[in-house]
Amino acid sequence: MEARSRPEEGRKKLTQETFWGVPIPEPKPAHEGEYTPDFETFWKIHPVGGKRPAFKGFLKAIPEKVSRAEAETFLWAYRDRKVDDQFDGCNLSTWLNQEYWEQERERGPHHDRPSNPMSAGILT
Repeated sequence: MEARSRPEEGRKKLTQETFWGVPIPEPKPAHEGEYTPDFETFWKIHPVGGKRPAFKGFLKAIPEKVSRAEAETFLWAYRDRKVDDQFDGCNLSTWLNQEYWEQERERGPHHDRPSNPMSAGILT
């Protein structure tokens, strides 16, 4: 049986500039003033992952699903509980898109965080 060969003509080549002949768009640079002041405050609490995807998640979640103040409170609680030297926590976009604030809401305002970080060895 004779092996068939594909004609190279008409076949799109994979290059750095294209993916199977389809141009790959250049990533858009972040511009000053692109993000809202509320989001910038939110981002400073937990700057993990991509800022642009986090902003998209922020716009979808706040205020339709959770208030900004409530989300900030829950994000601080998540950060205090999850973030340490070995783990930065999940990406902010994941936290927003997967509605992680619901877990913090269920835990209540008094989660497992020690009342005195010095005695727990958290702060030295």
